[in-house]
Amino acid sequence: MDLILLAAGAGSRLGGDTPKALVAVRGKTLLDRVIDRSGASHIVVVTGYNHDQFEHYRDNAVIDLVYNPFWETTANIVSLCLGALRVDGDFLVVNGDTAFASDVYGRVWSGSGTRVAVSRKHAYDADDMTIHDDRGLIAAVAKGLPQPTGEACGLVRADHKFHCALERLWKKGHLGRHWPHVMNGVLGARAVEVAHDEWCEIDTPDDVQRMEDLGL
Repeated sequence: MDLILLAAGAGSRLGGDTPKALVAVRGKTLLDRVIDRSGASHIVVVTGYNHDQFEHYRDNAVIDLVYNPFWETTANIVSLCLGALRVDGDFLVVNGDTAFASDVYGRVWSGSGTRVAVSRKHAYDADDMTIHDDRGLIAAVAKGLPQPTGEACGLVRADHKFHCALERLWKKGHLGRHWPHVMNGVLGARAVEVAHDEWCEIDTPDDVQRMEDLGL
C-alpha cells in the first residue's frame, strides 16, 4: 500500500520550529505513528517548512521524501500533486498533523473507490473541513458548509476517480485550494465512520494534551 503524508506546513500555532509531523508525543512523532500503524509499504512524505529536520528518515526503507518548494505560497493541494507523482494506483493520503488509532487506516483502505474518514459531532468550528453526505455518499466538502453532516478527518483512500479529479484541478490552476476539495469532483466517494476518540488533529498545545489523554 502507498501512502502520501502531507507535512509541508509550518504549524505556527504550536510554536517552536518543529514541523507538526515531527511533534513528539510520549516519545514518538506523528510520522512515527503513521509508519507503525498504517501498514503502508511506501510512504511519500511531502515536506516544506524546515524540511532538513526530516533528513534522518531517509534511512527508513519505506520513506520517500519529496520537498515542496512552493509550500509558503500555495495550498496543500500542490503537495498532494507532487506526492501523487511518486505512486501508482490507489493510495492513502493523510494530513501530517493528524493521529489515528491503528485500525482506522485499514477501515479506510478496505473496499474500493474513494473512501473518506469522517467524524460526527453536534457542532462544527469554522476551521473544520465539513462535509455533506447522504447515507454515506459524499455530496460536498468545504470549510463552513451550512448544516454539515460531518467533518473530513484528513485521511482518504484515493482511487482513479480521485486522481483524475486532482489532475483536473491542477490543470485549471486551482493551487490555492486545500486538498480535500478534490472530493467535490469524485462521484461516489463514501464516508467511513471514525469515532471522536479514534483521531486527533494537532494544531495547538491543547491538542497535544488531548492526544495524550486519548492514548493516541
